[in-house]
Amino acid sequence: MKKIKSKTGKARKHTKILKHQKIIGLLFSSAVLILPLIVRLKIKSASPEMYPYFPLNNGFIVDLVVYYKNIFFILITSLLVMFFIGERIFPDTPIPTGLMKYSENKKYMALSLTFFIFVLLSYVFSEFKNVSLLGAPNSYEGTLTWICYIVIFLMSINYFHDFFYINYIEQSIPKILIIISTIGIIEYFWKSPLETRLIQYLVLPREQWNQLGQLKMISYLGRISTTLANPNYVGQFLVLLLPILFKALYNPGSHKNSYQYFFYIGASFISILTLFLSGAKTAIIAYFIGLAIQFLLHRKHFIYKKVLGIFIFSLTLFAVIFSIQKMGVLNISSKNQPLEDNQIKEGLFINEINLEKTGVVIRSVDKQQLKILYNQDEGIDIYINNQPAALRKEGNQYIIQGEEFPGLVITDYDDYFGVLLKGNSTIFFTNRNGKYYVLGPNGYLMDKINNDPGLGLNKHFLRLATGRGYIWDISLPLLKNTILKGYGADTGVFYIPQNDFAGKINYHSSANMVIDKPHNMFVQVALNFGLVSLVIYLIILLNYYKTCYKIVNNTKVTDDNQKLYFLFIAILSGITNYIICSFFYDSNVSVAPIFWMLLGMGVAVNNRILDLNHLNHP
Repeated sequence: MKKIKSKTGKARKHTKILKHQKIIGLLFSSAVLILPLIVRLKIKSASPEMYPYFPLNNGFIVDLVVYYKNIFFILITSLLVMFFIGERIFPDTPIPTGLMKYSENKKYMALSLTFFIFVLLSYVFSEFKNVSLLGAPNSYEGTLTWICYIVIFLMSINYFHDFFYINYIEQSIPKILIIISTIGIIEYFWKSPLETRLIQYLVLPREQWNQLGQLKMISYLGRISTTLANPNYVGQFLVLLLPILFKALYNPGSHKNSYQYFFYIGASFISILTLFLSGAKTAIIAYFIGLAIQFLLHRKHFIYKKVLGIFIFSLTLFAVIFSIQKMGVLNISSKNQPLEDNQIKEGLFINEINLEKTGVVIRSVDKQQLKILYNQDEGIDIYINNQPAALRKEGNQYIIQGEEFPGLVITDYDDYFGVLLKGNSTIFFTNRNGKYYVLGPNGYLMDKINNDPGLGLNKHFLRLATGRGYIWDISLPLLKNTILKGYGADTGVFYIPQNDFAGKINYHSSANMVIDKPHNMFVQVALNFGLVSLVIYLIILLNYYKTCYKIVNNTKVTDDNQKLYFLFIAILSGITNYIICSFFYDSNVSVAPIFWMLLGMGVAVNNRILDLNHLNHP
């Protein structure tokens, strides 16, 4: 090929930029700039295995913010693979490949291939292949999605050895942070833009336009979920990308004029503000840890003062927001706030709930016993410690009086009854042909209750991180069956015990909640694909951090190749922030694609630094 000077010579001086390379850059960019914003209503029929587990709408699954993100991600990853293959089979346009250029990448390729095999193996042996392929409701992170994570990781290693492609990502990050943060600020101080008629014209199919204006975002009232489905994912998204935005502030070469510099300042401020208002505690902690990492790694460079300035500003802003929120000034809604740790004090901590032949028996932690006898014809009889309960009847409600079960209300619905404990959700029971049942999702009859499904850890641990300790407690015993293969991607809901109603009430204030994921990405990988897959994933991360350690310990790197070194620190900080969040959050298709892409970029950048400084070999 004849070498021609490129019009975009700053990014790639050695050869002409081909049109398909620009398309590849745009595909990577779309994963950052478009994927997080995709919102579109999807209504599909539920398969039979979903009925006992997922609350449905007349037999249909309704999704707004996840399904089409997943489809879009699979599409762009497939296109990247097509272009990669095309570059290999057309010899008239030889393209240098980063994946094969560095010997270090052979480890990542081997590990990725092994990870892929175990993902595929878990799918093949999964009992719920229909769900596992594209994923379950509320997440849609199935087998195809995880395969795409592996593929985009390798594609990123391959292409991001060239700054031409990195520039696409760096230019996209400030834009998406401003968009997401603006949506978040509007949502916090007014309402979600998704609730406006104008936006609903775009996100609802035409046949649903008769519902315009009726769509309400009620899952996280008083918090910020933007277009990412969950406030925690908003926080994780922000702390993953903010370090790369800060790099533009640190490095004078990243902004051509004062207007661009102030643009980066504005993007940084609104993003930090959104992070703090999101209430994503783990992400906020990770953010400050990430800043500390940047400070330590920049301490020998003059820009450490800028890092320290951002740290002090962020800490001050957080203190101000926290103080104002404590006074209630910024609180729009008191709903969906973390449950106060006062259940034991009020005597509402439930020890067990049992379905017995003579009735439903609820025992509290202090040995108090409530028995409810139900008959459609004769009504309800209620006993406390085998004595008729003192109660007040209002219509079809029985309000318990006394200190044993304060605030308890039992409601008769003619063919079933509900038990409402103060501060918790109602749990529903019925009596069919002399046998008592719990009413699960979609009216599914459950005849068994498991009051001890977990490891039996200390109650204070079970409350950890707003009840995540409890979810870990009931999820970890499942790992004994996932040594070589897991249960299949996104099938956790079928195996995590859903019938421990006392535990759900005690630690999550809702007997009816569906626990479909372990709220820990590492446990999630082990459940989905097996413990061997988790080890492989950890080795990938450890190998990346090993090269980071090698770079940090070489003073020559900080003196030469400052552009690469600044990018190295930004990516390292963002990836570390994400991993910290992963101990408390699940992997999700709103953020994980960007993480895997940045991890691949981090590997590619490390390869270049090590190669330029002759550190690739001992």
